[in-house]
Amino acid sequence: MREIPREEYLAFRATHPSVVIEGKCVRLQDGGKIPLLQPAEFRLETTTVWSFENRGKWATHRGDYRGNWAPEIPRNLILRKLQELWPQA
Repeated sequence: MREIPREEYLAFRATHPSVVIEGKCVRLQDGGKIPLLQPAEFRLETTTVWSFENRGKWATHRGDYRGNWAPEIPRNLILRKLQELWPQA
């Protein structure tokens, strides 16, 4: 693994509109503005079993290929840790 310089990334993007991950073609973002950085409606999970009917569609999340977490999972974990570190927040 190595860091990809911006110039190399831009050169790759100029000729590759998508990449293939585990046989699934995933279109690369166009670098435009992200329309929604957080969910419109969100509640912190309160049980030990989390089930998300609809995966979130905010920020850069895409559900096009296996292994992509539902964005609710890291959001719940981060918010729980923040509450633990700063209970008054």
